Amino acid sequence: MKRWMFVTAVLLLLVGAAMAQNVIKYSLTSSSALAIGRAVKLGASDNTCTLAGAADGDSVIGFVGMTETGSGPTYYNLIVNAGRITAAISGASDAVSVGSNLTVAAAGSLKVAGAGDRVIAKATQEVASPPG
Repeated sequence: MKRWMFVTAVLLLLVGAAMAQNVIKYSLTSSSALAIGRAVKLGASDNTCTLAGAADGDSVIGFVGMTETGSGPTYYNLIVNAGRITAAISGASDAVSVGSNLTVAAAGSLKVAGAGDRVIAKATQEVASPPG
């Protein structure tokens, strides 16, 4: 009985450790407030990030998961690059179906990926009429 409990506990720890690696977070600064759910790329200097544009599909490092105002003109951003997060959909996007491949549109928002576009996310929720 003790051996069974020990094996179960070790197995749970291993599964928990494996699942914890699915969410990687970075704390990066920006000079302006970034909206949660926007795609970002690394900035020009160390430990900074900026919104990704339509041509930045290969540069995206993740999405803004949380932002906090620091002292002066500095904002601290928690960047998430795995797992599920609510993301902004561009008004210029086609309707989004569950399972649609998504790429970067303007200002860090996402749109349905076309042929040749870099896929950075997969939709888990339908958006029949993108805002905008």
